Amino acid sequence: MAKGVVGIMAPWNYPLQLALLPAVDAIAAGNRVAIKPAEATPRTAALLDDLVAEAWGPEVAGVVQGGPEVAAAFAAQPWDHLVFTGGTETGRRVMLAAAANLVPLTLELGGKCPALVLPGADLAQAAQAILAGKVVNAGQTCIAPDTVLLVGHAPADFAAACRATGIGLPDTVMVNDRQAARLETLCEGATLTPLAPHGTGRRRALALAEAPPGHPLHATEIFGPVLAVQTLPDLAAAIAWIAERPRPLAVYLFGAMREEEAAVAAGTRSGALVAGRCIEYAAFPDLPFGGTGASGFGRRNGEAGFLEFSLLRARVTHGRWSLSRLLDPPRGERGRGLIRRILR
Repeated sequence: MAKGVVGIMAPWNYPLQLALLPAVDAIAAGNRVAIKPAEATPRTAALLDDLVAEAWGPEVAGVVQGGPEVAAAFAAQPWDHLVFTGGTETGRRVMLAAAANLVPLTLELGGKCPALVLPGADLAQAAQAILAGKVVNAGQTCIAPDTVLLVGHAPADFAAACRATGIGLPDTVMVNDRQAARLETLCEGATLTPLAPHGTGRRRALALAEAPPGHPLHATEIFGPVLAVQTLPDLAAAIAWIAERPRPLAVYLFGAMREEEAAVAAGTRSGALVAGRCIEYAAFPDLPFGGTGASGFGRRNGEAGFLEFSLLRARVTHGRWSLSRLLDPPRGERGRGLIRRILR
């Protein structure tokens, strides 16, 4: 059966898609929905309000607009289910607010999604696939490849393969000055190698980044057009690098033989393990999408989304005859004999 009313808190990086996809799942399961778009995209929020009112009407769905104080109040409502997509730290605050009303959650967060390039990889194909995933939305994607782990390949060779792809200047920009400044601060002290000239305004070229041990680039989700590159001696070191960090939404594999892929699957935890490409898997309608640990929990898309927003309610009708009635008190000799037989 339907859970009831589902609250959906959508992020700024995909403000329509990540508002409407969980809404479709929830409505398909028979729920009503309330959507809180991100305050960083107010014009999109106004458009979404018009679209939802026209398509579903106020009896089925509504949009709540406003700033951070509205978002905080939205998270604190006694929803029958709450969906939040966004950063891990904000996700913790949302979860804390929901806990007051014991509201069940679906958290879609992010993390440092690594792209593991093994000795068997074709560097040209790996670079093409990794950059094609990274360039989408200027790297502002929760499942974007965050760090390339090179095993058996030199950084210079990987950089040359990246330049040969011709992928360098994203079609989109950093969402605002605040995010652009955050990225610049994060990259201080790292060596950046741009793959193209920067565009105008906040349209930044993709850049490869190398940083010393202990640098924030190795610990913090980049979420922008910068791709960290790390060289590791072998597969075991790469698995340890992934396992030592919070669990990401996805681990991307390139050049893995069957036993190597099995080793990565056994030694790491992530929402998905993807070989040969990046990010497209999230668009497969029949594939459950979600994270684990710091990258979130719960699943959406297709049947998984339908079940996520459904209440599996037990309904029982007893027949006229039941073996359990023989054990009802007061128990006669027949009941006691049955108990002795069961406990032998």
